[in-house]
Amino acid sequence: MPRTRPYIVECLRRRAGRHCIQAGVQAEVEPLVYRYNERADRKLKGPVTRSEMRDLRAQIGELSACLDRLGAELTDARTGMREREQFQADHAPDADFLGAVDVELERQLRSRARRIAADPTDYHLHILGPVPDDHDHLATWMRGATILDRHHLGLDRAPG
Repeated sequence: MPRTRPYIVECLRRRAGRHCIQAGVQAEVEPLVYRYNERADRKLKGPVTRSEMRDLRAQIGELSACLDRLGAELTDARTGMREREQFQADHAPDADFLGAVDVELERQLRSRARRIAADPTDYHLHILGPVPDDHDHLATWMRGATILDRHHLGLDRAPG
């Protein structure tokens, strides 16, 4: 099922953030590897050099594991985006049809609000008060009638 626009934006932000993090981790690994190779090239290695090399190996290992995790997350994000794009392509006619349904619902609600304004029910009079005579207040009253109808029809609730 397609996600909402805010969800997509958040995914793209996370993806961009992961890419920046990945580049940052790579930038951290390179000097460590360079320093490790410098130490490894020495002919004589004392206890301090061996200890430093052991620490460098541990740091490089941790950062490499982090890079692997970030790479996997990036791959998953790209796969998810491809799946989403495929879903949207597969269901484009359905989305167009739903857009037409929304337009028709809005038209029906406007028509219904006009009918109610012409002959208000006791419920509408109780909740919204009498139908105003001036155009500005009438528009507000009809907006209230439309909100009541949306609620009555369940259109104000998220599906699911």
